[in-house]
Amino acid sequence: MDRRARAVAQMDRRARAGLSKMTARNGVRRAFSYRILEPAVRARALHLQTKQGHVEEQKGMTITAEPAILYFGTPVALVSSQNEDGSANLAPMSSVFWLGWRAVLGLSAASQTAQNLCRTREAVINLPSSDMADVVDRLALTTGADPVPDYKIGRGYRHVRDKFDLAGLTPIASETVRPPRAAELPVQLEARIEAFHSLAADDAAMRGKILTFEARIVRVHLDESIVLDGNPNRIDPDKWRPLIMSFQHFYGLGPRVRPSTLATIPEAVYRSPDVDRSRAA
Repeated sequence: MDRRARAVAQMDRRARAGLSKMTARNGVRRAFSYRILEPAVRARALHLQTKQGHVEEQKGMTITAEPAILYFGTPVALVSSQNEDGSANLAPMSSVFWLGWRAVLGLSAASQTAQNLCRTREAVINLPSSDMADVVDRLALTTGADPVPDYKIGRGYRHVRDKFDLAGLTPIASETVRPPRAAELPVQLEARIEAFHSLAADDAAMRGKILTFEARIVRVHLDESIVLDGNPNRIDPDKWRPLIMSFQHFYGLGPRVRPSTLATIPEAVYRSPDVDRSRAA
């Protein structure tokens, strides 16, 4: 037996010894010995156990799961849009992310906001800070749609015509779009909808139920308190504390955890042509 074969055989013996120190509870085999094994032996033990078809239940090990939602944490936004009668709608959502000066929003196709965006192609994406969770929560389980869609009735939603008033927010005129901004929110992004698509278009059961919107930002309004000292065109991430939603609950950001290598690249490198284009809006 060569040196490599002897080493593998030794690891197998130690791995099997680790596997033997197991107890059964509620039909699930639980290993207690992995943490005392060096990585190579532990990996071998896991390989052997997988081959034997054992089920693992140990902290630090992955499991196969089927969560109903995959909302691992994104910023909360209050999207203002214009209703057919010219009144304003304001809707909380958190399925949003940015690429340059483009935002991608995900909304139920039956929602009042989605219908407004499809019709007018305009919106304002207002971002609350973490100390505004109470304001956002006042809008929970409300809709501008009248009548309330059946699926929302089943979830406890009710119709509210003036959601700015319900939230205690002040609507102010935007500069480039018809929907108003929320004066009290520290970030207000006026946007034009450049495109929208049906999510899961390949699935007959889901087709047309959820829409994704591509929003091009045409004007950015920032509270002075979150701007980087000496540079009005940069946001200070140590001052800006966005409200985060993770699995339907509100959270805020913690402090910076370490210096970022990516941050050595100047932000100006990422400047989009949309920035210059917005000046003509």
